[in-house]
Amino acid sequence: MRLRPDDVLKFDQVLPMFNWFYPLSNKELDPVCSAAILSSPPPLRANLRALYVHVPFCESICTFCPFTRSAKQSDEAVDVYVDGLIREIEMKARYPEVASVPVEAIFFGGGSPSILTGEHFRRIGAALRASFDLSALREFSVEMSLRDLTEDKIQAMREVGVSHARFGVQTFNEEYRRHFGLTTPLNLVYENVTILQDLFPFVSFDMLYGMDGQTEGEFVEDLETAVRVGTRNIAFYPINNLVTQPSLHRSLQESGRRPLSGATRFYMNILLRKFMEASGFLPHNGHEYVAVDDSELRASPVTTRTYTFLYHKNLYGCSDREVLGFGLNAMSVTNGYVFQNTSSLPIFVKAVQEGRLPIAYIGQHDETTYQSRGVILHLPYHGYLGREQVTWEAVHPETLCALDEVVKAGLVQETTGGYELTREGWYWYVSLMYYLSPRQEQSQIDRFIMECSLDRSQTVDLGYVAL
Repeated sequence: MRLRPDDVLKFDQVLPMFNWFYPLSNKELDPVCSAAILSSPPPLRANLRALYVHVPFCESICTFCPFTRSAKQSDEAVDVYVDGLIREIEMKARYPEVASVPVEAIFFGGGSPSILTGEHFRRIGAALRASFDLSALREFSVEMSLRDLTEDKIQAMREVGVSHARFGVQTFNEEYRRHFGLTTPLNLVYENVTILQDLFPFVSFDMLYGMDGQTEGEFVEDLETAVRVGTRNIAFYPINNLVTQPSLHRSLQESGRRPLSGATRFYMNILLRKFMEASGFLPHNGHEYVAVDDSELRASPVTTRTYTFLYHKNLYGCSDREVLGFGLNAMSVTNGYVFQNTSSLPIFVKAVQEGRLPIAYIGQHDETTYQSRGVILHLPYHGYLGREQVTWEAVHPETLCALDEVVKAGLVQETTGGYELTREGWYWYVSLMYYLSPRQEQSQIDRFIMECSLDRSQTVDLGYVAL
C-alpha cells in the first residue's frame, strides 16, 4: 500500500478487511508452556482489561458470519460447553498475574449467547465475579438473537449486571436477508426494541453494507429504516467478503448481484457518515454511531467522546489495555503474549475436563511492537490518541516515521494533547491501521489477505480493485 499525499484518494488501495487482531507478528511458542507462562511475572502489564466469553451455538447459520459457530445440537451439548467455560474461567483465575488486573468490560459474543438459559447466565456470571476483580466494571455486553429471548433470560442478564444489549439486524432488505439466511422476523425488532430499552441502559444493533450488487437506493433505504428503529446506538460494518461463506456469493451471483469495487464501498462509507450526521448521530469509533445533542452535532468532531464502547477500547486500544478470552477459538492479548484457544469443540471440552487449558497457539511479542499499539489501533479506530497514553520512546521507529508521513498528508493532526484524525483521515482509518504498522505486521496482514483471496477465488469473485 502506498500513501499518495497529494492526491484526492490518499492511498492506492482499499483493504478488503476492516479489523484484525494486533500484534500478528509473534514468536510462536509451544502451547504446552501455557501454564508456565501464565504463572510467571509478565514482561508487560496492563492497567485494565476486558473479558471475552465466546458462545459458539446458533439456532441457524447465517452465510455472512465469519465467526466460530455451529448449529445447536442439543441442550446437553450447551450444558457441557457451559461447564467447560466455567472450568476455563476458574483455571485461568488461579494465576495471580492473570486474575489481578481490574476488569472494566465484559463481552459475550458468538454465535448467539442468548441461546444460553437463564441459569447458564447466572452460573457464568457468578464464576466471573468470583474469579476476577470486577470493581472497575463499567460495561457488560451480550449479543443476542431476539427470537431467543425469554423473561427468565432477560431477568438473569439483569441479575448478573448486563448493561448493553446488542443484536444483529444486518439489513432490512428482504432479498439480502434471504441470501444471508436470516430467520428472525423483522417484526420482532420493532416489538422488542422498546422492551429492551426499558430494561437495559444501552441497546444497539449491527448493520451490514457493501453487499454484492447493493445499490445506493437500497443502502439509503436501510439507513432510513435503521434510524427509525429508535435506538441510541447503531453499528455499521462493511461486509468482509474474505471470510463469508462461498455459498453466499454463489447465491448472490445466481440472482444477478455482482461484487462492488473497493472504491464503491469506500464512497458508501462517506455517504453513511453524511446520512447519520443528518439524522443526529456521530461516530464514536470506526464503525459505531451514537445519537448526540444538537450542540455536539454543530461542533461536528471527527469522533465523539461523549460515549465510548469500552470493549473496543480494550480490543483496539493502547498498551495499558488487554483482552482475556474464554471459550472456543477465543483470543487473549495479555502479559506480552497472544493466546488462542482451540477451535475444536471436542478438544476444548476434553481439555478443560482433564484440567488443561484449551490453548492451541501462543505467540510472544516484543515491547516495541506492543507499545506501538496505541498509534496503530487506538488513533485510527477511535479517532484520537492522548500523548500520555503512549510510551513514545518504546514505539517502533517505522510506526513513528509513518505517523509523521500521515500528519504531513493531512490525515492526522498533532494537537497540544496528542494526535487526532482529520475528517479525511477518519474515512481512511483501515488504511491508516495498516500503514502505521511496522513492516513485519504488514507482511502478516498481506499474507492473510492473499491466502483468503486465493482460497475464495476458486469459487467467488471478490470484486476488489485498486484505487
